[in-house]
Amino acid sequence: MNSKLIVIILFVFKLSICNGTSYYISINGNDNNNGTSISSPWKSLKKVSLFSLNPGFSPGSVIKFEADNIFESDTNFFGAELLIVNSGTENSLITITSYDTSNSNKRATIKVRFDKIGFLCVGNENIIVQNINFTSSFNPYSQSGNYNYNNIGIWFLTSFGSINSNDRKRNIVIDDCYISRFSKFGISIQYSDSDRTHYGGYQNVDIKNCNIDSIGNAGIFVNWSRNTLYSMNDFGNKDFKIQNCKIIRVKGIINDSTNNGSGIILLDIDSAIVEHNIVHSCGGFGTQESGPSAIESSQCRNVIYQYNETYNQSSNSGHDGHGFHFGDNLVRKGIKFCIYSGDVNQDGFIDAADLLIVDNDISNNVTGYVSADINGDEIVDGSDYVIVDNNASNSVSLIRP
Repeated sequence: MNSKLIVIILFVFKLSICNGTSYYISINGNDNNNGTSISSPWKSLKKVSLFSLNPGFSPGSVIKFEADNIFESDTNFFGAELLIVNSGTENSLITITSYDTSNSNKRATIKVRFDKIGFLCVGNENIIVQNINFTSSFNPYSQSGNYNYNNIGIWFLTSFGSINSNDRKRNIVIDDCYISRFSKFGISIQYSDSDRTHYGGYQNVDIKNCNIDSIGNAGIFVNWSRNTLYSMNDFGNKDFKIQNCKIIRVKGIINDSTNNGSGIILLDIDSAIVEHNIVHSCGGFGTQESGPSAIESSQCRNVIYQYNETYNQSSNSGHDGHGFHFGDNLVRKGIKFCIYSGDVNQDGFIDAADLLIVDNDISNNVTGYVSADINGDEIVDGSDYVIVDNNASNSVSLIRP
């Protein structure tokens, strides 16, 4: 009896994952078709956006654009060429992808005007965007093609205006997309909060296998908008993964003093893994003295960088850009960016207690990989004591987000 019940439950669960309608879009289609088969596809981005607004895509829907087709639109919805305002469920996500009848592994391309967004999803969750090209017209070297604040390849936004909520949107996957020539961001994940005191951003976001090329401001940008971060007990975003992406030629914007020209910028995240990414040839046109960065996380916690490669980062101020940058925890010393050291006992303060530990280890001729070896030469000696003493004299202490 019990075993039969288990079989029935598993069968129902499998149906909840697989159930959903496929919709096909081809430049040879017709928007008067039902769109539910390869032989009767829709034609336009406009049709997809209108259908999303009314009646809407149900959980499990798969929206398929024909590969090797270029889709353009002379209309937009809230500034986007393609708008999705529907949510899937945890077990039945809505998927936007390409289909290839020739089995040649090609993708569909959505061509975006200089002042528009490629793909916009507002206030929704349980969404997959995969295997599609998004391209606009910005040239990061000549700065031609016009800069526009809303020229973004893929943009997930919690609301059209502002929303005051501590509920996060969950389960966003961006996989195997090629995104190029946008003046603002390649990918943006953003939370909007009118009174800026909430933390209802995104959770379980997976950005992987993407190529992002020739961007103005930032390749991947995760944003927050609240001004009381340091007094909050939680973070706007949580559980992010950025894996196996290649981000190149994010050059920044001429005469822009903000921190721009970075490959990956993460703000207000609790727990993220950034791994197996390649970021190079970024920065050069912004006027900020510090940065930009290949990969940067600021006001975050529990962030891991591992197995990433970065090179050829530059700024417009005669300094190198950052490779890996942990926000304002870094202090520039000449051409190097450094982290304060000397908190030997890890209590958040560099003080007499730390000096005592170093002094005792000096007296005992301690060597090797130990906490009191501040300068990393594997010998605890007077040079370590001087570093701790200087930072203690300057009242250096931990700043925790």
